[in-house]
Amino acid sequence: MKRAFYFPKKRNWRQKTIDISGASAGNGTNHTPQNAVSPHRGEQIRNAVYQIAQATNTTDNLQELFYSIHRVLGRLMPAQNFFIALYDPATEMVSYPYFVDENDQPPAPQFHYSRS
Repeated sequence: MKRAFYFPKKRNWRQKTIDISGASAGNGTNHTPQNAVSPHRGEQIRNAVYQIAQATNTTDNLQELFYSIHRVLGRLMPAQNFFIALYDPATEMVSYPYFVDENDQPPAPQFHYSRS
């Protein structure tokens, strides 16, 4: 199984995929990660998911929901800079209905996504 982790590098983000299955260990043994997530951290994550699910039922509009998601995730990890991007495959457009950044201005409301 592979999991993707995102590490900040200055103001740019890079992605690193880590194989946690042990399949690439090279010695033919299967390495199962022990205590990959501490019980306390697991409880924090479950609580955050519950709070986000609850916010979907208690907020009056999408902006309130996005703010609630931002606030909940900010308790789990640094989230001073946070955005939600939506991709519409029919038009190949990306939009940013929620964008908070300490330094940068929001991107154009919509732009055409290109795979090249």
